[in-house]
Amino acid sequence: MAARLGATAVLGSVSRLVIDLNRDPTLADAIPKESDGIEIPGNRNLTYVEITERIDSYFIPYHQAVEKEIARLGRPTLVSLHSFTPVMNGQTRPWQVGILWNQDGRLAVPLIEVLSQRPGLCVGDNLPYSGRELAYSLNRHGANRQLLHVGIELRQDEIDQPGKAEAWAEILCETLKPLVLT
Repeated sequence: MAARLGATAVLGSVSRLVIDLNRDPTLADAIPKESDGIEIPGNRNLTYVEITERIDSYFIPYHQAVEKEIARLGRPTLVSLHSFTPVMNGQTRPWQVGILWNQDGRLAVPLIEVLSQRPGLCVGDNLPYSGRELAYSLNRHGANRQLLHVGIELRQDEIDQPGKAEAWAEILCETLKPLVLT
């Protein structure tokens, strides 16, 4: 997507099961002890030093890189792109794509409207996650600077093969481009 849009991408370098780069690191769920009912043994009984090492090794460098790019670019549009599992806690998730946002819907609302017009596409408005609850990166880097910003969650079975990922990149690029450039 970044290449197609001529945009800059800052990529996370670690699984959210090690440390979730999109959550406040001071909260317990930033390093989950379980996911979808499955215990994560490597996250049990972590010491303060081990938690601090994860924050220092992954969390801080990622957010510093985002801040550096924002400073370099001036007033960019911030798109936070993630994926989600098709089933969580035994519940099937019908949305192929979820658009997350908090108080600023300048980009999210029109994006939801345009994507919802695509036949057969189930679009979540703050689903399967809510940008009002899980938007650390969007709030820190987008809302706090009053940048145009949005979170996009793609269901993993929609992007689990190169051709499918390419198709979604095309959909999102053709949808985002006119919204960002107007």
